[in-house]
Amino acid sequence: IGPHPANRLKMAVCAESGSEAQTHFRVVERFDRFSLVEAQPRTGRTHQIRVHFAEALAPIAGDRLYGRGGRGDRLRLHAWRLAFDDPASGGSAGGVLSHPASTGPRESKRLNKAMRGRFMAQPDMI
Repeated sequence: IGPHPANRLKMAVCAESGSEAQTHFRVVERFDRFSLVEAQPRTGRTHQIRVHFAEALAPIAGDRLYGRGGRGDRLRLHAWRLAFDDPASGGSAGGVLSHPASTGPRESKRLNKAMRGRFMAQPDMI
C-alpha cells in the first residue's frame, strides 16, 4: 500500500512502490445486500482494511472515500478488539470493546437488528 497516484487523500495498492500489507478476513454472516466480515490486519498501513476491500471491489458500506457512501451514511467499520506490539516496552497492548467504539449499547443493538438488510462489504464479491 502506498499513496494513490491521483488522489492525495487516498492510499492504493502499489505493487512497485508500496509497502507490504496483509489483511486476513472471513465472512461471518451473509445478508441480502451485504456481508458481516471479520478482518484481521497483519500489518498497520494507513487505511489498510478500506484499501484492501475496495481493491477486491467490495468496499465497506458508508465509505465515501473508497466506496459508495450514501448521503447521511457513515463508515460501517468498527473495531471490537485491538492488539499490537508496543515497541517502547517490547510487550503487547490492546483491549476489547463490548460494542463498536462509535456507538453506545442501544445504538449497537439497533444496528445489529438493521444489519439483516445491510452491513459492511458487498456480498457477491467476497
